[in-house]
Amino acid sequence: TAQFAQAGSTLAVADSLDTAEVEAQIPISQFRAILHAGASDDLPAGLTVSTLSDVIRKIGFEATVRLGAGSNGVEWPARFARIGDMVDPKTRTVSAIVAVDGAYAKASPGRRPPLTKGMFVEVEIRTRAREGAIVVPRSALHGGRLYLVNADNRLEVRPVTVGLVQGGFAVIEKGIEPGERIVISDLIPAVVGALLRPQPDAAAREKLKAEAAGGAERP
Repeated sequence: TAQFAQAGSTLAVADSLDTAEVEAQIPISQFRAILHAGASDDLPAGLTVSTLSDVIRKIGFEATVRLGAGSNGVEWPARFARIGDMVDPKTRTVSAIVAVDGAYAKASPGRRPPLTKGMFVEVEIRTRAREGAIVVPRSALHGGRLYLVNADNRLEVRPVTVGLVQGGFAVIEKGIEPGERIVISDLIPAVVGALLRPQPDAAAREKLKAEAAGGAERP
């Protein structure tokens, strides 16, 4: 039997099997921090969607699309495609669209699903490693200040400029130099000039290095 359709009606929708696009909603404040963390110079004034995409390509965004977590999770490497046209005024988020090439590659029924439309996934976005960045445990910050151990093993409280804060670490833009010793345990009370007996924490150092490099274990 013949069937008729009105002009302009959608008869079918085809999705590409080669590339899948995933839209991630990122809070504006966090997105700006990511840009500053990856940029070696100050960001240009008056950013538009077009110029923002250029900045992101220059910084070198990398992404991973993840379904599930732990040993049962599935991951796909992704690349930055573009920035969405609009900023959501209600949620104050900007959309970043990443593309996964070979969305059906290595798919195995019952073991590894293909990346298909309608899946709820997590998108992890990274910038290229920033040489010379100083990172400290997030818990070591005290309202924009750090507790340091000076050359005489006495407590010094110093204001610092904090950059990107993410997970368990924070990037310090100004205020300390490489090699200075910071206090990561609680000091109650914190008395400036108090004599300290500092003990290196190798485990905390390795954990910080792993997380800052993007290699911290996931739940």
